[in-house]
Amino acid sequence: MAIIGLTPLPNLLARQLYVTPQWAPSDCMVLLGGGVLSGGKLSTASLERTTAAAIFYRKGLAPKIIISTGVTGKKTPYFSEAKVMQETLLELGIPQEAIVLEERSTRTAENAREVAQLMKELGFNDGLLVTSSIHMKRALLCFRKYDLPLRAAPVGSALEDAHSFTPRILLFDAVFHEYAGILYYRLRGWV
Repeated sequence: MAIIGLTPLPNLLARQLYVTPQWAPSDCMVLLGGGVLSGGKLSTASLERTTAAAIFYRKGLAPKIIISTGVTGKKTPYFSEAKVMQETLLELGIPQEAIVLEERSTRTAENAREVAQLMKELGFNDGLLVTSSIHMKRALLCFRKYDLPLRAAPVGSALEDAHSFTPRILLFDAVFHEYAGILYYRLRGWV
């Protein structure tokens, strides 16, 4: 535990997950969820992603935002994370007609499958993928399985903020989750 919290090991492992941003005008944005808390409020990750999507929309990077995430939570009441994210976008001034919901997916591999179908139906040729910087590599691997031309629009500052014991422990937990996720997804054939 001390090696993790007192050294830059988590930062070094996180750098291997880093994907260079490729912000460019696109047909749509694909916004992935990051969790809803028990009271129906967005987790920090979901709020960061949602706010970033609103900023990218206002900058004219995409005219549509596809929110891809399903119902979350292990106990009732269950919340549609996509609808909570949509409500936040509306509060941030994004017009209803600019938002498309995909609520069937419950994991990143399912996000890719469902969004691939939606983009085809809506005639979108390319897009920006909006998710946390730590999650971006696994997400792009999933979407590439469906030949989706999505560019990385990572959000969050996990790599820059972990310079003391507790943030490094939290970063290591997130990094471990992503490396384990990539391995599991490879074994399942999802990437």
